[in-house]
Amino acid sequence: MPALLRALAQDWDEETASSLFWDCLCHQDTCYGATYASVPHLLQLAKRPPAPEAVASIADFLGHVSIVAFQAAGHGRSDAPDVLQGLPSDLEAWDRKLDPYRHLLEHAKKDLADPEFPENALKSVGNVLFELSSGPLQEGLDVVEPETDQSATTTSELTLLRENRQAELDRYTEILSRSPVNEADLKTIARIGDAFFEAQVEIADLCEKAYANAESPAERRYFLAGTVAAFGDRELAQLLESGDEGCFACGNCRWQYEYLIFGQRMAYYASPVGPGESDTITASEDLVLRDYQGGAPDRADGLVLRCEDLGTDTPAGRALQLVKAQKDQENEHRLRQFKGTFLCQKCGIQVPVTKVVKQKRS
Repeated sequence: MPALLRALAQDWDEETASSLFWDCLCHQDTCYGATYASVPHLLQLAKRPPAPEAVASIADFLGHVSIVAFQAAGHGRSDAPDVLQGLPSDLEAWDRKLDPYRHLLEHAKKDLADPEFPENALKSVGNVLFELSSGPLQEGLDVVEPETDQSATTTSELTLLRENRQAELDRYTEILSRSPVNEADLKTIARIGDAFFEAQVEIADLCEKAYANAESPAERRYFLAGTVAAFGDRELAQLLESGDEGCFACGNCRWQYEYLIFGQRMAYYASPVGPGESDTITASEDLVLRDYQGGAPDRADGLVLRCEDLGTDTPAGRALQLVKAQKDQENEHRLRQFKGTFLCQKCGIQVPVTKVVKQKRS
């Protein structure tokens, strides 16, 4: 990671940056220790960018990290909003991070202890494919018998597969042989986490500037979401990032809803099933899709009552000032809808779409 950051500082490459950001540092909304450790370096890079597009890319990435960093494992809402995912504060949790490698190590050992690996593994895959292709759902299709010899795979290819498996075993062994995280490391880790919290002010400023300079409506929405997240309202930021269709939950009973925005109106649709229940919706029952196709909320459970007064001491109020300054009516409508209220179909009370969050100032 340090080598990649240094290389980007000298010669910015958008493809390399995108791979670093979205494959390595924040893959599928999962953050790691390296994610937070990279933040101060990226902020410094944005102050003296090696290319004009670097600022927008860094702002987009850091804004998104500010949204997802506080999500619990499995990307659900966290009950501990000041705990960063992927950055444990105790030794036991850091040790548990190695469990996947221990599991992979045992599987690799088992494979390499089999003198007929990978031939047996390839045959097993062939048998599974054969069973799937000859099942009741595949009637009328041509069935191909699984290979029982090595005609489809040469000896050199089998040797290469075994060598690759050995290389994986060596890698897992090396990782598990490293010195474990200790008490001194935890102090460093704590400083990395503290630095990320302190960086929220700079991230907000960076996203604000990127928002003001953005040309397309989609870009403005993403930068605005990052700004709001850095302000401290991550629920609102998530909805802004989702755009005109997405999901939210009742703050009182946690019943799930889908929403669609039609112009200046936001329609909501209650989930027909509760958490943990089997979803039996068929395509013909998908009310959200049918309303989207029809262009009107005819099948909605109701419309959100938009918020007319967004206090200036809230992240939403500060964001409202920003969008008004840019004459960004599209995002102003979104802000007022996402900070509005709706009648929950489950608990029967009028509740906010997102909770009220006071502005955090440095």
